[in-house]
Amino acid sequence: MKLYKKLMSLILSTILLTLLFATSAMASENVEVHERLYLNTLGYPEEVLDKLNDHQVHTLYQSIQENSNGKIVEYAGSETQILSFDESGALVDKPQTRGTIAESDLSITAIYTNYVEADWSMDISSVEVYIAYNWLNTPVVRNRDAITINWDSNLFNYIGFAAYACTLVNGQNVDIETVTTPALLNSGGLGFDIPLSYGYYPSFNSYGEVLLYFIPNFNRVSHTVSPISLQYAHYLGNVSIDFGYAGLGVSVSTNNADTRGYMFYYSSDNNYAVE
Repeated sequence: MKLYKKLMSLILSTILLTLLFATSAMASENVEVHERLYLNTLGYPEEVLDKLNDHQVHTLYQSIQENSNGKIVEYAGSETQILSFDESGALVDKPQTRGTIAESDLSITAIYTNYVEADWSMDISSVEVYIAYNWLNTPVVRNRDAITINWDSNLFNYIGFAAYACTLVNGQNVDIETVTTPALLNSGGLGFDIPLSYGYYPSFNSYGEVLLYFIPNFNRVSHTVSPISLQYAHYLGNVSIDFGYAGLGVSVSTNNADTRGYMFYYSSDNNYAVE
């Protein structure tokens, strides 16, 4: 009889744990669906959000929730760049083709958000630039990489920054490192370095996020279109990463690194945004 009770107790415990995990998974899935639908209602296209993983969608959603502060949230466009390695290991361009699976290594997506005054002026009070990068094929060498981002300081007044390096460990999202202070900051640019590995654990599909916040020196009727340049440096060894000033912007040393620079274009009225 005692053995029977113990057996029944074990079976019930197993059932309860299974239901608990199933309920937790369903709750998590419902949250992810809610966040995507919320962003859809604000104008963020599904094909743009599909370029992000669930963790990145959550970061974008959370940033908008925290920074809107009664302002009108306006999707202001997005762009995606694809990087790939050639046979020598150097980063090369590989155009993205709709409807096909890109055989590429690194995808970089920039999403722009305007926070607009909820009054007759409809002025843009602040601009958020969200940048997501995803390693689609994990590189063999995984030390620390560097990113520099530069903008027109005559048009954008920098007010804040955050970067997050993440990875998948045994199928679970893991935050590797958070950066809230750039390694070097100038009036028209910043630079920082990020890890690709997570201790001694095997990490695959490493990814990350960058959030930039600006106060614009322009109004909506100016129809402003301005480039924002990004350089990604993937280092092939454990080398010293040195940042330096480049005019009003920031540059980074490229010794023993594959590098690629890209120009994204912000448009105040989304007429020139590339999706």
